[in-house]
Amino acid sequence: EQTTPSTMQCDNSVAAVGEKCQMGEISCAADKKAVLQCGALLKWEVQAACKGPRGCELSDNAFFCDAKVAAVDDACDKEGNYACAEDKKFILRCDESKFRTIASCRGEDGCNAKEAPETKRVEFWCDDWQADEGDPCERMDQRACSLDKKSMYICADNKFTKDKACTGPGGCSVNKAERKLSCDTGKGVVAAVAAGV
Repeated sequence: EQTTPSTMQCDNSVAAVGEKCQMGEISCAADKKAVLQCGALLKWEVQAACKGPRGCELSDNAFFCDAKVAAVDDACDKEGNYACAEDKKFILRCDESKFRTIASCRGEDGCNAKEAPETKRVEFWCDDWQADEGDPCERMDQRACSLDKKSMYICADNKFTKDKACTGPGGCSVNKAERKLSCDTGKGVVAAVAAGV
């Protein structure tokens, strides 16, 4: 927009990856699913994925990026921040500017997040009482039930591996109130404290 005969004003609050830009500029992608920054080659590049419900927003000359939802290898700009996978079956963490899977959330409540405006934080919770063999995990000795509820897994070397066969009629079950997993081995019930949600 030409504001005076000698000055122009450019609204670059929306841009596309690869277009030219000026150093220091920041913008939203046209689909609002990413915040862009002007890179070293003076072209727009993705700074962070914004796949949460609010996407990328411009407010009071500042950008907001809803990064509560992400995919593995999505760009991120705040080390240690968490996100839920798009299918809600995993929780991710920003590590070296990329989201990485750190734990499975295959329980019925999946991975969820909500904004807490009073603390200016986002609270995440992951229903991790159920998993698939080989799923990622972080807490040593954490237990989970298999998807078919016929086995109990244990976290070893950051992956779930089979710990016990739960071949009895009760199978592998969870008591969320007591935060305990039970494995009916057919020879008696073995209970283990679950890592919980």
